[in-house]
Amino acid sequence: MGKSLILVGGYTFSKPTNGNNWVCSTKNRACKAKLKLDDAGYIIKIYNQHSHPPRKFIKTTTGEFIRV
Repeated sequence: MGKSLILVGGYTFSKPTNGNNWVCSTKNRACKAKLKLDDAGYIIKIYNQHSHPPRKFIKTTTGEFIRV
């Protein structure tokens, strides 16, 4: 299985280090979007201004998301 991602509005966020901070997972380094989770896994802070359009995903019958 690959790394964990959070999907918010078509944008994915990855966790680069230990802690609760996540950053936009695009390869576009100019994108400054990020979010923070509390200890229970809820989003408590988000900067959701991306420098690129959202990706498109489909949801499988097993509940997984696949980028198209």
